[in-house]
Amino acid sequence: MDGLEYRSEFAGDRSSRAALNDFLIKIHGLDLTLWDERVGWDPDFVPFAFFDGDTVVAATCVYSMDMIVRGEWCRAAQISSVGTLPEWRMRGLNAELTRQAMEWVAVKGHRGTYLFSDDDAVGFYAKQGFVERSEWKHRVAVSAASEPGYRLLEYSRDESLIRRLVDERTPVSRELGARVPRLELFHLLYENAGELRYVEELDLLACVKEEDGVLSVHDLIGPELPAWAEIEPLLIGAQTGSVLFAVVLDRLGVVGAEMVEDHSSRLHVVEGEQLIGGRVIVPLTAHA
Repeated sequence: MDGLEYRSEFAGDRSSRAALNDFLIKIHGLDLTLWDERVGWDPDFVPFAFFDGDTVVAATCVYSMDMIVRGEWCRAAQISSVGTLPEWRMRGLNAELTRQAMEWVAVKGHRGTYLFSDDDAVGFYAKQGFVERSEWKHRVAVSAASEPGYRLLEYSRDESLIRRLVDERTPVSRELGARVPRLELFHLLYENAGELRYVEELDLLACVKEEDGVLSVHDLIGPELPAWAEIEPLLIGAQTGSVLFAVVLDRLGVVGAEMVEDHSSRLHVVEGEQLIGGRVIVPLTAHA
């Protein structure tokens, strides 16, 4: 296509991987060097790209992952890291790469595919057969704690503890959860998941952000998942008035939660697939 070279599944080729990283920096401001060095490139993060010489001019990636959906483990695919250099746009490159990626997903036997879209790309994904789905958060009022029972972790200082918790984790939900260790470590390393509050008494890591008295819970990572009644008095802070859960609550036993429809991530699924349905939300640490 336009004299370009098509390459796929080249994660084992360091020079091609470096070219993809340069591309991601230009398009998304995302530098994967630290992840590659500290965690290791995940072979389940599969690139599809057009090269002009040694330069990636367009790319689409698939993150293949283990996901639990309505109590059953399956293989799911997320489309991510999509883009084209400005001078190569309007030539159908990403449409072709998305087609190639979706063929690969089908051949590998994935149960379904999803993605998160920028506002500008919604029309493009509609043409590729994707439809937008709402996600649902849950809000519950809480009483502020005088003495929280957690301590803050830092990846550089507490890496061995964080890695153990990720390796031993149980899914936060059986309705919709995932187990993607290297992707989870990416979010924790780059601090995308907010504060890392470790409740030692429960051996539980909570990925949270707190603003204006609202504690947003993005994931709960540990060998066991206690009931929320056990977690709440140890996790919340002195200024917390409510908790907004960005995880499905089927395992937490939360009582009296209000459901909140959310479109901020612009979740899309393949039209007709049943991978993600109902009032659920994909945990932040499963966003590629």
